[in-house]
Amino acid sequence: MSNTVKITIQPAGKTYSLLRGTPLKDLLFDKGLEFPCGGRGVCHRCKVKILNGSNNPTAEDQKAFSKMELAEGWRLGCQCVADNDMELELLSCESIILVDDTSLKFEPRNGTAIAIDLGTTTVAAQWLDLESGKLLGTATALNPQARYGSDIMSRIDSAINHNKGAELTRLIRSCLGDLILDLLKKNGASQKPSFILIVGNTVMHHLFCGFDVTALGFYPFQSKHLAGWHFTTEEVGWNFLGPDVNGYFMPCIGGFVGSDILAGIIATELHKTTHPAILIDLGTNGEIVLHANQKLFCLSTAAGPAFEGAKISMGMRAEAGAISKVRFKNNKFETEVIGGGKPRGICGSGLVDAVACALEHGLIKHNGKLNCLADHIEIQDHIRISQKDIRELQLAKSAIATGIEIILKQNALDYPDIKEVWLAGAFGNYIDKQSAKKIGLLKFDLEVIKYGGNTALLGAKICLMKWPEVLEEINQILKISEHLSLGEHPQFQSTFLNQIQF
Repeated sequence: MSNTVKITIQPAGKTYSLLRGTPLKDLLFDKGLEFPCGGRGVCHRCKVKILNGSNNPTAEDQKAFSKMELAEGWRLGCQCVADNDMELELLSCESIILVDDTSLKFEPRNGTAIAIDLGTTTVAAQWLDLESGKLLGTATALNPQARYGSDIMSRIDSAINHNKGAELTRLIRSCLGDLILDLLKKNGASQKPSFILIVGNTVMHHLFCGFDVTALGFYPFQSKHLAGWHFTTEEVGWNFLGPDVNGYFMPCIGGFVGSDILAGIIATELHKTTHPAILIDLGTNGEIVLHANQKLFCLSTAAGPAFEGAKISMGMRAEAGAISKVRFKNNKFETEVIGGGKPRGICGSGLVDAVACALEHGLIKHNGKLNCLADHIEIQDHIRISQKDIRELQLAKSAIATGIEIILKQNALDYPDIKEVWLAGAFGNYIDKQSAKKIGLLKFDLEVIKYGGNTALLGAKICLMKWPEVLEEINQILKISEHLSLGEHPQFQSTFLNQIQF
């Protein structure tokens, strides 16, 4: 018997040789399959179909699929092992990664530089000509750390309890290096960047820099490593850039509020407003910043992955085949599907729309309970929303709404007092603000709500165009910033329970 087996991945039609007995998780992740639970077999999001060959179903497979589905060859990708020649089918998908195309005001300076938004899920890099302000190129990728879980707490757990800290650091440094190399090759530039600037949340900051994340895994979730980190390309393994290129990972504000939010403050000029204004980054780890009384008040709130389609029975990320918009007309749901065609599932913005429509037309009660005999609502082509899905959305929306409520009350403010609301992040830019208001996620006047785009990447580019003078502005922002610990607030539990209702 040969020590190697051949694994063919469809629809790409490519065949790979692996040692017999090798788990398929890493190969499948590299080919686009995601493991939101870190490959523990509990989220059931990594479904593959065995077209030829066999793989005995595990206990996790038996929980995820019916007997008929198992007989048809359905398995969880994270449970598959290369023990014989196999042909597997993966659903083709391409995630939407938010980049930025805003024109910048700047003072011309020499050279080129790269700005990177290092997100928990996705990574975006843009190469700038500092003399002309011209965008030389854009490159995006999924964060390869996602094989250890879709959220920051899963990554922290992998680093602390499974000794994967060094591997997580290696993965993201390698990913960013590949992204930079891709930028250089695609644009055929003979000139290399003179500087690289990175922004990201506190966990991404720590893992890229190689700092210990233990303090972020336990209450009160405060780390001593919040400062910006200057690095050489040699330190992070980007030797192809040569020794003259330096980089900087911008500083974090506190807790889980990182330099992505700091860059967002700079992009929206939140710190310069003469009226109360707020920046909200909607995502798995929601971040909220209020500018009031000449100070910046910041907090993070664990909204969970429902906004990104995880933990939703037919949920998926914002990618081809996802229902992204929902309306209710003539007594039926009408939908928009990313990329057109038949829907494969529903992403966060579609879920918010669907629940808002169902609320408005009496299909769901304000306590979240389905107001029908069935245990689900059919949206389109067998895509449905269950009672459990609605509960997951309630938890996510309550986490964000609680953070907003508490940060306002802390400053003796009410919703009408806020004259400017910036929505940031991928989900924040695709959500319909009317739907968000209907479900109680955002209670501000609709006319003050603005879509900021990728404020993290935009802020990083602004910093590059003003470097190094911008360091003084960054220090001033940090001086007036106050990090609030939401979990410590005496009204957190009661407010959270009150915000559960739609």
